[in-house]
Amino acid sequence: MTRIIKKEIINKVFKVIRSCETPDQLRSAKKYVNLFLMSRRIPKNEPLAKRLVQQLNLMKVKMRIKNGMDN
Repeated sequence: MTRIIKKEIINKVFKVIRSCETPDQLRSAKKYVNLFLMSRRIPKNEPLAKRLVQQLNLMKVKMRIKNGMDN
């Protein structure tokens, strides 16, 4: 079932993910995303949930690359 969610709210969730600079912030963003999905009762197999998880994974990879280059 597709739900209608304001685009501003979705953009805010993506902005929280993109603004992460440390692994701790990324963990907090993951909790924020999970709370968002639970509060809106969005199943994990919905396209929006998949996009959010994909963005989290992308940020995780970017941090690993950045931290590897810093050492």
